[in-house]
Amino acid sequence: MTKFTIAAAALAAGLLVQTQGHTQALISASTANHSGTTSDPEKEVRKTWHAVMRNIPMPGTGCFHARYPDVAWESVECKAAKPRAYHGRSRPSIGAPANAGYGVDFFAGSTGGLIYQAAGRFFVSGVTSETNVATLPPPNNGILGPNDYSLQLNTNTAYTPACQGNGSCTVWQQFIYATDTQSGFAVVFMQYWLWGWSGNCPSGFTSPPDGPAGECYMNSQEAVAPVIPVTNLNDLTLEGWTSPGGGAGGLGDCVVLDYEEGISAICSGTSVLDIGTVWTQAEFNVVGDLELSQAQFNPGSQITVQLGIENGSENPYPPGGPAAVACLPGTGAYASFPGEAYTEETNNLTLGTCQTGLGPVGYVPVTQPYIEFTENYPVPSIPCLTCGGGGNPRPPTPPIRE
Repeated sequence: MTKFTIAAAALAAGLLVQTQGHTQALISASTANHSGTTSDPEKEVRKTWHAVMRNIPMPGTGCFHARYPDVAWESVECKAAKPRAYHGRSRPSIGAPANAGYGVDFFAGSTGGLIYQAAGRFFVSGVTSETNVATLPPPNNGILGPNDYSLQLNTNTAYTPACQGNGSCTVWQQFIYATDTQSGFAVVFMQYWLWGWSGNCPSGFTSPPDGPAGECYMNSQEAVAPVIPVTNLNDLTLEGWTSPGGGAGGLGDCVVLDYEEGISAICSGTSVLDIGTVWTQAEFNVVGDLELSQAQFNPGSQITVQLGIENGSENPYPPGGPAAVACLPGTGAYASFPGEAYTEETNNLTLGTCQTGLGPVGYVPVTQPYIEFTENYPVPSIPCLTCGGGGNPRPPTPPIRE
């Protein structure tokens, strides 16, 4: 792999990149026009570094890592997939809690073509702690405890050739970053679902032990990532890539986690579900880690979720122009957006309002149509005698899965 170098003297103004067989190019901090601004020069340089890395293709398929300030992709060993399932709400609603997740969420609905990339990030204030708690009776396989959570970027459901003509089968795909403070590291990976499958699951897929009949899932290999404290959600961007007919530029489906100190990524080399042929909606949020668990934030937490999509429609529109994306509430049915799906994991935040926009999302230095919505856990104005722990009423518990 070709090594790229940084000239330290150029860091104050930008990054000086030198590649084998090419002339040097100075990429200034102004090219990293990300959402949000900061007066911290070091943060600005790190944003520029992320923008530079976006112009350097990953060298192939597999697992990769990039560490600031090195301008290079490092090939790393992929971890074998663990047998864990992040269920989706594949059946009609049996009632939903008044928290984000399990059908209470906003979707980014593409109004300008198929989605081939999506990216989610957060603007956070008042967050000092988070604990993942079980909402199912024992035994359950959720990863529970402080600072345990998952970021999920999920697609809609639809029929693709991956269903092999089987019954009423539909596919669903997740791009996931999951922490595990017990193991001391986190992972990024993809999870593939076949719903409504008749008979035994096809090769490579398995039935989740606690799922309804007709569910089959498979995990990609996993790329190791650091456990990011929940107080640093501002520093994270999670992306999913694909495209019709074989994935992102021949790399297959990819999931990429950008954080302030680096990037962790995995590209499958194939598109297992052909999801790029039917991807019209995206869902993104911070929720519990496995088995309908709930990420419970402290009172006073306020989070704005920004979810951008690339569908080939952003280029004709000037900044501030119309965005080819719609805010879809996670309830009801949409005649023009069939096959909606929802994660079954939740958080204890209450959804606010949703709006659309056009611009860069997180560390992704390109213009994207995006949706942006709020969620919060307000501090009560008067003491609450029935509260648990932080002085707020206990959040509703999701219904037990049949």
